[in-house]
Order: sequence, then structure tokens, then C-alpha cells
Amino acid sequence: EAPVGGVYTLARSFEQLPAFVPGVVAATGDAMEARIPAGGRTLACRFLLEEAVEGASLRFATEGEAPERIEATFVPVLGDATWSTWTLEFPCLDAKEAAPVQAAIARAVSDALTAFRDEAERRAHAARGEA
Repeated sequence: EAPVGGVYTLARSFEQLPAFVPGVVAATGDAMEARIPAGGRTLACRFLLEEAVEGASLRFATEGEAPERIEATFVPVLGDATWSTWTLEFPCLDAKEAAPVQAAIARAVSDALTAFRDEAERRAHAARGEA
């Protein structure tokens, strides 16, 4: 429920993300840091912007205990809405570590994307003068 330009701009404005995306604790122009609770410990990760295609996609390399790479694409749909696809590449983990780490990251990503979607929609409604 938000135009692709606004969604992309919000996704690219890393400094704003810690205010409303759970787990993102710090951000600068081309990097973000996150902390993800996982089975009694906290995974620390840093996302480094590798490539940005204006209005269309972002690709990150990561450092720490996170996916090795994350790519996001943004596509306009139904006139004034945006569909985004997020792809995460994970390193190979042994079976003992894989389940809790992947479950924690999946939960954190779901929570972060829900918060991001809600904020993008709130901003789109505010820009249109809706309550």
C-alpha cells in the first residue's frame, strides 16, 4: 500500500531504520548493525551495502553471524503499491547449530519486514493526507 519510490527510499535510508525495525541497533550511510536473539545467545551481524539500483534493488554482504548475502528487490504493483522480495543466502551450518540460528533469523526477518511494511504504509498514508 505504498509507492515503490517511497518504499525504496525508506529501505535505503539506513539511519532511520533503528527507530522502527526491531533488531537494527545502528546504521550509517552504507551499513547497518543488528542483534538477533537466538536460543540463549545474541547473534551480532553487520550488513554492508554492495549495490543499489535506484528504485529497484539493494544487495548487502554481511559480516558476523548472519546470512552471507541479502538481496531485496522492489516492484510496483496495482498502481500505488509495492511488492518486495528478500533473498537471504546462509552459510553451511552443522545440523546442531542450523535449526536454532535459522529459526531465530527467520523470526527476526519476519518481525523486521512487518515493521518496515507498517512504517512504509504509514508514511504513504500520511503523504496522501489520510489518517
